[in-house]
Amino acid sequence: MPLYEYTCPRCGEKREVLSRSADAAAAPECPVCSSPMEKAWSTVACHTKASGVSCGGGRGGFS
Repeated sequence: MPLYEYTCPRCGEKREVLSRSADAAAAPECPVCSSPMEKAWSTVACHTKASGVSCGGGRGGFS
C-alpha cells in the first residue's frame, strides 16, 4: 500500500496516510481543525552506490 503525505491548508498540520489506491481519491480530515487536507508533494528516496551511480543510472531501471 502506498504512503501519501497530506497537509492541512488551514492549520498546517502534516500527516502521512497509508491507504489503498481506491482510498487515495478521498482526502482525509485534519485531526486538529477538521478541515479537508490536501495531498502534498513527496520526495523520493534514492540510494547511491560508491561508484556514483544513482537511480536510473542510464541502465533502464533503478540501481
